[in-house]
Amino acid sequence: MRGAWTQKIFGALPRPLGPGFVDEVARCYPFNPSLIQLAEQEWAPVAGFQKVRSTILIFAAAAYVQAQRGKAGEWVPALIGPGDLPLSASQVREAIIGSGLIADERTAVNYRQLAATDIVSDDGQRGSARTLDLQRRSAPFSGANPRAAERAATALFLYSIVGARSQGRQGATEAELKTATFAPNAAYAPVDAETVLAEPSCPVPLQRISAQGDIP
Repeated sequence: MRGAWTQKIFGALPRPLGPGFVDEVARCYPFNPSLIQLAEQEWAPVAGFQKVRSTILIFAAAAYVQAQRGKAGEWVPALIGPGDLPLSASQVREAIIGSGLIADERTAVNYRQLAATDIVSDDGQRGSARTLDLQRRSAPFSGANPRAAERAATALFLYSIVGARSQGRQGATEAELKTATFAPNAAYAPVDAETVLAEPSCPVPLQRISAQGDIP
């Protein structure tokens, strides 16, 4: 996490990772502190969000799916961050969409379709972001981070779901999306995160970076 990651990416986060990160990991494990920050500081104030019930449903479903992947010998993140809530699992996706974060049913339908089409399908083999990862199996970092594009797109999904964020921001910053793809492996460098976000066939929402640094 030191070196270029801290200098170029982590230091540019709206809430930079400080010296208390180790203590925060101890408090949040198996979840990344950035995901807990999102739930505590941005989801909790939403009027319709059922704080305790919804948080437990979302996080328990995500932890279960990741644990099952680990048992099956599949890649799993060291910490479950904003990009690691598996939208291919209906229990995770529906827990998020039905949590009260989305105000109306029509918007919920749009997000459900976005998750399956632009990010990852129920079978985990389709969706724009997932397809990019499957096509990148020969990349040097594919073994260390085989779901990089899916993680970036999933993070954008979560950061966007509440609409307007603090300080009037929309969507996610570039630093937040690159952080969401982080893997504690020297094979995956900041330049690889830039490559993932800049891929020509990357889902359209990931390419709209505004002058303010937000990705709507």
